[in-house]
Amino acid sequence: MSGHSPMSLSSPTEFDSLFEPLLDSDGAAQLLKIHPKTLQRMARRGEIPGVQIGKLWRFGRSELNAWMECIGKRSHPCRLKLERRPE
Repeated sequence: MSGHSPMSLSSPTEFDSLFEPLLDSDGAAQLLKIHPKTLQRMARRGEIPGVQIGKLWRFGRSELNAWMECIGKRSHPCRLKLERRPE
């Protein structure tokens, strides 16, 4: 056992406040002003942060914001990764 005790939550509202609401492909694509299929393809390739749950993709707004800041910095590793990828 890890020695950690399970977290006790007094209500579903308290549980909900622990997690950032996730965006679906349409919502995240709208935020980034790209097509949802482009976003899904980028997520599948590991070019943008997202999680696939079954057949559906979900995206955290804060992770997308951090990704946008990251690619804006020319010397940052995530920018270099995108620039190296052949199309």
